[in-house]
Amino acid sequence: MKIRAGALFLGCLAQFATGGACSASPAPHAATLPSVYYIPAKSLRHDRGFTVAGRVPQLRHAGPPEAALNERLRSTVEQGMRQAERSVRPTSGRFAGGGDFTIDPVRSLISANSVLVSALLPVSESRPYGTSSRYWLSVTIEVSRPQSTVSISDVISASGFELLAKLLRERLEENKCVTQWAGSRALSNATVPKATSFRRFMLLPAGLAVGFPSSADSALYECGNFYVVIPYSELAGAMSPVGEALAKDVER
Repeated sequence: MKIRAGALFLGCLAQFATGGACSASPAPHAATLPSVYYIPAKSLRHDRGFTVAGRVPQLRHAGPPEAALNERLRSTVEQGMRQAERSVRPTSGRFAGGGDFTIDPVRSLISANSVLVSALLPVSESRPYGTSSRYWLSVTIEVSRPQSTVSISDVISASGFELLAKLLRERLEENKCVTQWAGSRALSNATVPKATSFRRFMLLPAGLAVGFPSSADSALYECGNFYVVIPYSELAGAMSPVGEALAKDVER
């Protein structure tokens, strides 16, 4: 931590006036940042007939909320698996088996400090009848409130989704797969200015990252899973007060 020269001078002057010696106190050590490790995804609860592979991120050195933060990360993946299982289970009767769910986290898409944990988690899924898809799960958690998660509606104001959608469409129009294969209708459907369109997101130091597709049935499924980063400076006026504060926290 840097000590401002003016503050140090005034402190010395006050100590000198009372007869004390002038000395600068050493700066406190920065808090240890959480580190990331992984557990097998197959260790989570899932139907025995459903094949699960990959890894689930967990945190070390995250302080007293560590257990609750790790439970939230695990439950995010478990919820994704439940959704995938429902997609292959018959509408009536018992689950007959089949289907694969793989989660393969990328370390650069997991942000963790003493204030905020945020992650985009890539998923690939295949179904018994031959279709496959790639999409994202995501989670953002304030360390001080690990029992709840931050939604995109907490980050972007109600009137800010129009701007976010516009910025994302501009970026997606530069993606050749989107323009050549998915088409303009899929692009429009994926960027409808509402919270559900952008629910797979994370807060990076560089900006707000939004993952596409947001689900196995998204309009952009043909292009695999990819993400777009919008710098916070371009979102001025679109972010809520909570979102602006969280962006500052993740930039630490």
